[in-house]
Amino acid sequence: LGVVILVVIAFNVAASLLPKESIMSDVTYNSLYSLTDESKKILDELENDVYIYYLADTTTVDEVIENTLTNIDEYSRKVSVQRISPTENPYFYSQYTEQNPTDNSMIVVCGDKYKIVNYFDCYETTYDYEYDADSAQYVVTSYKVTGYDGEGRILGAIRNEKPKIYCITGHNEIEINDEAEKGLKAKLEKQNYVVESINLLTYDTIPGDATCIFIFGPLKDYSDGEKSKINSYLKNGGNALIVVAYSDS
Repeated sequence: LGVVILVVIAFNVAASLLPKESIMSDVTYNSLYSLTDESKKILDELENDVYIYYLADTTTVDEVIENTLTNIDEYSRKVSVQRISPTENPYFYSQYTEQNPTDNSMIVVCGDKYKIVNYFDCYETTYDYEYDADSAQYVVTSYKVTGYDGEGRILGAIRNEKPKIYCITGHNEIEINDEAEKGLKAKLEKQNYVVESINLLTYDTIPGDATCIFIFGPLKDYSDGEKSKINSYLKNGGNALIVVAYSDS
């Protein structure tokens, strides 16, 4: 019996030293506790060290976010995760930002650059509203968490790139700033893209910092001058996303 107990203890000690992903299987329907292939690719391509400061007390830790951070920390030697207690270090955030982030938020630091990952941005939430006659405003009556996007938010901050997408306007294109299309712009910005609208009539060429141009359902023809600017940009290795028609049905 003594030998068996020693063997079990030895196994438990050895297992505790292994990365979680090597001894645990992710059986959630959407692989909630596993890194995606895209996340692994981003981590594999890291050249500089990244430090993630997780602002949470022991009693308020979000286990889902902590699992994501642990997976990232264990997967990449370039990433170091440290949990900071807001109670014990209430002004830690002031090294990077003037506004105190909410509990369970993260500060992602690479060199002299940083980005705050807000806790509430890590979850997708739907809200129910009700009109309040006294205040003449709509107020939230209930909400429901519909998804988790912490990994995407954290990896977007780790990339710390600001590729720019120029949305071509002037031809009755669909505005991605419209209420119906807000989700599209939010998804692009989550991936650290900067989204800007331009009218080619006011530019001699496509701006040199363009990572991509976006043509979204134009209803009017482009002038010869505009077409020439786009063709020149593409011939010089530019990228374009062109949607000729759109339906929300």
